[in-house]
This record gives sequence, C-alpha cells and structure tokens, in this order.
Amino acid sequence: MVFNCLLKIKLNICKSNSIITKILIMNVIEIQNLINQIGNLKTSFNQQTQEYSLNELPVANINPNDNDALYGEYQIKLKTQLNQNSDVSLLNKLLLSVNRFEKELFEHYHYFRIKLSESSNSNKDLIKICKIIDVKLDCLFQMKTNLENTIRNFDFKLKTDFGGEVESQSKEIPFEEDNLEDKKENPYPNIFVNYDAFLFFERLNENICTDQGTQLADYSYLYRKMFQDKYINYEVSPSSFIAFLDKNYNIILDPLKSWGKLTGKHREKLYDILKTKSS
Repeated sequence: MVFNCLLKIKLNICKSNSIITKILIMNVIEIQNLINQIGNLKTSFNQQTQEYSLNELPVANINPNDNDALYGEYQIKLKTQLNQNSDVSLLNKLLLSVNRFEKELFEHYHYFRIKLSESSNSNKDLIKICKIIDVKLDCLFQMKTNLENTIRNFDFKLKTDFGGEVESQSKEIPFEEDNLEDKKENPYPNIFVNYDAFLFFERLNENICTDQGTQLADYSYLYRKMFQDKYINYEVSPSSFIAFLDKNYNIILDPLKSWGKLTGKHREKLYDILKTKSS
C-alpha cells in the first residue's frame, strides 16, 4: 500500500516535471519568435503604386511602436525562463541571434537613409521605414545589453566529460569596502548603478546638455553612452529615462534618438574629458 502511494507520488512528480519542461521549451520558442519579429525586415517596392511594403504589409499600416510591445513581452518570457531554467548556453544562442539581426538592420538602415537623401520629394514611406528600423534597433540594443550583462553575472554549471558537474561562477570584481561610511547614498538607485554614476550624470548634464536646440540629441547621447558604459542600470529603457528626466529635472523630451541619428564629435570629447575627471 505504502509502495503504491510512493509510486503514484513519483509518477506525479515525473509528470509535473515533464509538463514544466514542455512549457519551458515552448517559452524558448516564443522568445526566439519575438526576437525574429523584431529583427526581421523584408522589404518590397511596388512599381505601379510607388509604395513600399515591410514583411508583406503596406508601410502605412505598420505602427513602429508595436516593436516596443514585442520587446516588453520578450522581457517577461525571458525572466520566466531564467527563473525556471538556469542555462547560460541559451543566453549565448539568443545573443548570437540578436547580433545577427542588429547587423542586418544597420545595413538596411544605411540603405534607406541613402534612398531618402536621394529622394527628390520627402517620401513618406522611406521616412517611416527609417523610423521603424530605428525602433527595431533600439529594442535589439536593449536586448543585447541585457543579455551581455546577464551572461556576465550568471551562475551556471558546466558538465564535465565524466558526467559530474563543476560549479562555475562569473561575477564582477567586488567593490572595495574601504571607507564605505564616506560613500554617499545614490538618490536614484533605479536609474544609476551607484552614487558615482549619478555624480557623473550631473557633470554631464551641466556641461553637455546646455543648449535647448540640441537637448534631445544631447540627452539621447547621454543615455546611450552611459548605458553602454554601464553607469545606467541595464533594465532602464529609453522611455524610463525620459520619465526620470520629466519627473526629477522638469525636462520633457520626444522619444530618444538612436545611435544612427547621433552626430557631433564635441559630445564625445566632453564625455571622455569628464569621464577622466570623474575616475
């Protein structure tokens, strides 16, 4: 009797594990599909109507912000996967896919920017295509940075040839604990990684973001560069950064520009000078 009960329990556990495994497999497929939807860009041009189509849809019918919704869904599904299945190899495969799409989209972007500059009248389809690619590149940039940071700080197990498991932990160098009392509290921990990063932002804000005429480009550069250099938390999206500026600095901005639209060597020079002084 007891044996039968234990057997039933074991079978139920196996069945439950099997169901969880199937759910996780489906989740991985859905994650890859979301990356594909954001990264894919198949274009065609109708000679008769002189109109472009993207992924077999008229450009006029496409909402660029649909990509942001797809990215939000991707974040939820990836978080679920990481909570249930600690496998760094999956992250590496996803990162390879994101990198491939990013490279392809940059090529599309440069092609259509050239087409737009050669257009005698500002073609609405070409303008919108560039906008769509901009949003797609922003989403892929967020994916890439998040995946790289997750992989860097990921605790995972390596299978050995002998069937055993070797614990391997990839962790950042611990922060020096000397004089922690002297370290001031980070006023915006949900935005900046630490107090020094916040101070660096303040210096950049005072020295780079001084002209209202270039305000959008200046703050776009600050976000992109600080995010890239890991001064800004990896989960902070462009829209979150805009909301932060609006709430705390009374600065209202349109959607941030992508790297492809940011020009001007003066920002880079000032950034590097202030970064050196801050270190």
